[in-house]
Amino acid sequence: MRLIFYIFCYVLLTLQAVHAQKGHEITVQLDGFQHDTLILGYYLGTNQYVRDTAIRHKNKFVFADDEALEPGMYMIIAPPKNDAIQLVIDEEQQFSLSANYGDKISNISFKGSKENELYYSYVDLVQEVKPRAEALRVALDSLEAASEQYQAFASEIQEIDARVLEKTSSIIDNHPTSFTALILNMNRQIEIPEFEGTDQEVKLKRFHYYKRQYLANMNLDDARAFRTPYLYEKVNYYTDKLTMRSPDSIIVSVDHIIEPLMQYEDAFQYYLVHMLNKYAKSKIVGQDAVYVHIADKYYASGKADWTDAEQLSKILKNAKALKPTLIGKTAPNLTLYDREGTEVQLHDIEANRIILYFWNPDCGHCKKSTPKLIKFQRENMDRGIRVVTVCGKSGKDYPKCWEYIDEREDMDILYNLGDEFYKSRFKTVYYVKTTPKLFVLDKDKKILSKGIGVEQLPDLIKYLDEQDAQQ
Repeated sequence: MRLIFYIFCYVLLTLQAVHAQKGHEITVQLDGFQHDTLILGYYLGTNQYVRDTAIRHKNKFVFADDEALEPGMYMIIAPPKNDAIQLVIDEEQQFSLSANYGDKISNISFKGSKENELYYSYVDLVQEVKPRAEALRVALDSLEAASEQYQAFASEIQEIDARVLEKTSSIIDNHPTSFTALILNMNRQIEIPEFEGTDQEVKLKRFHYYKRQYLANMNLDDARAFRTPYLYEKVNYYTDKLTMRSPDSIIVSVDHIIEPLMQYEDAFQYYLVHMLNKYAKSKIVGQDAVYVHIADKYYASGKADWTDAEQLSKILKNAKALKPTLIGKTAPNLTLYDREGTEVQLHDIEANRIILYFWNPDCGHCKKSTPKLIKFQRENMDRGIRVVTVCGKSGKDYPKCWEYIDEREDMDILYNLGDEFYKSRFKTVYYVKTTPKLFVLDKDKKILSKGIGVEQLPDLIKYLDEQDAQQ
């Protein structure tokens, strides 16, 4: 019986120990800090949020809860100056730290957190060498590159850089699964190998290698990367700087970002909403196709299940409205009418290129753009370019279209059309929310560009001519 009793006690104590390790308990001793409150914050995208507060008790502050913290980078914030101690939170969530509080927080040490000890072994090295490296770089600016002193300072900078790089490589090689290794990998300079081929081929191979490695270094399949101050900036750099501006290329890059994050609900929601809003607001020609893709692939399919019914309906309605006039699609046909009421089918207008221009007689921007459009048409009359204008008025206001045209010199050089009874619903079909709005079509009525200003037409036409010549 005594043996059974001892076994029972051992199991009970073991279970209690396991239970005690659940949740988190972070004890902070901040010598020299005179205030009674510390804040535990965390990173999410570009923002910082408060996770908890702790009140001084026996000269210590304890952040504790039965619920574990999400892995990520956190910070202990000391009001009122809001000085901060960075923390890396992973599996070890019961630990203590001590530091000195003065002009700056110093002498940070940890007990029970090998991860933070590892992280601060790197941070301490960087803080040790940073002042000297910065002083050397400032000094180099005032020296001749050929001077001995310049060479000596440059050599010392290389030694400092090599020391930091050696520390980085050591952590990544010896602690590959640590959170610190993940952080360093995210910010590590990418070394590009040698490639063979022509100059253009080598340049292209180097770019694609860099882009693949940059994506890999973001560690999107690791939930810890989400709660760092680095990921948001790197995601935007990948889509904005390392991706061609064509909608098809951007769509591929967006999917490269979003798809790995789908396994993490918070990260998936944050970055999907970010991407949707980003391309909804984009002023860059053609990027509405990215918005439509995101809406179709992730929202219409039900993957964005946090979206309420009203918001979802709005997103899908916008995507549906944009879809018919995306660049590369055949422009929707319109039945319009000239001044005499003669029916004109948009698709029946023959021209090498059609400039389709929606306008209103009381539109201030239209009054500035229309004279430029007349000048453009006059200069390109012999090149098979036809400017087709569609007045936005209908019903009792329809006569204002022709009154405006009569008052403007040379506007009859344009192919002026309208729709008195609004049978064509052209504002809906072409998503004309404001005027002026301009589309450029090829001879087959495929949309080549849209949403640009009249002043950009000459450069666009020149570019399109060059593309045609290359084909």
